[in-house]
This record gives sequence, structure tokens and C-alpha cells, in this order.
Amino acid sequence: MLYAPGTLRAAGLRTGREVEVFELTTAEPPAKLRLTPARTDLRADGQDLGFVTLEVVDAGGRVVPQAELPVRVALEGPAVIAGIGSGDLTSRESYRANPHRLYQGRGIVVIRTDARAGRITLTATATGTGPAEIALTSSPTSCIGRRQTHDIR
Repeated sequence: MLYAPGTLRAAGLRTGREVEVFELTTAEPPAKLRLTPARTDLRADGQDLGFVTLEVVDAGGRVVPQAELPVRVALEGPAVIAGIGSGDLTSRESYRANPHRLYQGRGIVVIRTDARAGRITLTATATGTGPAEIALTSSPTSCIGRRQTHDIR
């Protein structure tokens, strides 16, 4: 079977009736970057880490797996970039490299808070796409909740 762009559709049937559907559609050319944080509230304790997924998507919001663009990230606020990764096991790029090349349209940015509370803004830019920006909040640990400790006797 030859490759052709379009939509691949798989349907699960039970007694002749469709009960499950999965569709995979060919991505269009890269249109923008998308940042997705694992969580938006971080602890201002100098040790908390925030993980932000970075993706190149088309106009329909589909990840573009062929996009291996170098992406530059910038951070404002009470935090630092702890590392940038792509999941490419063959890459020799440092986790500190900025810009960092994405792999199969994806990467991850790891942010480490400092001891100050405040707004953290992460911006990502790449040639050929518009910039992406998200805001995170770093709060004193008493605002987010204390880590529970248990006495074992």
C-alpha cells in the first residue's frame, strides 16, 4: 500500500454496531507552537519543578511529527530553566542548549522555582511559527500546602 495523506479510520464493532472509533489525520505544515504545563501552580521553595510540554502544531491543532525545529525558550519571573529535552536518544545536544531542536514535533521544558513567589512567564519561539506563551504562578509553600510527613514507629 502506498502512502497518501488523509485520514486513517479504525472502528470497533460489537454485534455489527460501531462502539469505538479512532482516527489519525495527516498533519498540515507547522503553524504555531503550543505550550502545555503539567500544572500551573508551583511552590516557591527553590526546589519545585514545573514540566511544560512544547509541541509544533498545524492550523487544526495536530502535532506535526516531521517538525524538528530549533526552538528558543525565554523565562521571566522567579524561576530558571533547569533543562530542555526532546526525547531524541541519538541527540548530542545539551539539556542546557537554548535553542533546542525538537524531536517528532515535541519537546519538554523543565522549570525550577526559586524562593520568591510571583508570576512566571514562559515564551517559546521558532522560525516559521508564531510565538507561544504561558503563565505559571509560584506561591509560598503555605499557600499551596505542606508536604505531609509521617512518623514511622
